Amino acid sequence: MSDVSTITNNAQLEIEMTLFQIVSGGKLCEARLNNAGLYLGLYNGVYYQLGTQGAGVYLSTTPTANVKFRIKADKGNVYQYDYATNTYNSVGTFTPTYININQTMPIFCGHFNTTYDNPVTGRLYSFKYMDDGVPISDLIPCYRKADSVVGLYNLANNNFITARSGSFTAGNDVV
Repeated sequence: MSDVSTITNNAQLEIEMTLFQIVSGGKLCEARLNNAGLYLGLYNGVYYQLGTQGAGVYLSTTPTANVKFRIKADKGNVYQYDYATNTYNSVGTFTPTYININQTMPIFCGHFNTTYDNPVTGRLYSFKYMDDGVPISDLIPCYRKADSVVGLYNLANNNFITARSGSFTAGNDVV
């Protein structure tokens, strides 16, 4: 779960993950009220929306199950990372429509109005959300040493986040 509370058309998002299954309609992250907001999901490929419905772009390739991928969106410019060349490639641009909504943004499921839906399962490597360059969420997977609870640490506000429902499972330790 991200700490995001206000979504605007100045949103900048970067997410790196591996999906265990490619499920049509699955949501990687979403914070929308009445079809306006930020949405990244599996809908006829991968679709990124910022603003009202229709203000978005499809990524050029759909992620493959169990293969790591990274997406970066800076307002209306969307990029997909190429691990072979270690570069971002533009996958499209669009003009975000004006929005300013208060909505929590979960990761690996959607938050549409008051409903959490369409979860996906996967491995999260990083999740960054900024509003016009100001860090809101900069999440990395970790576990709390005191009690070994697995969660996400928000570098933007020094906050440890646990799963809203279910639980996170730890991967291999890294240094």
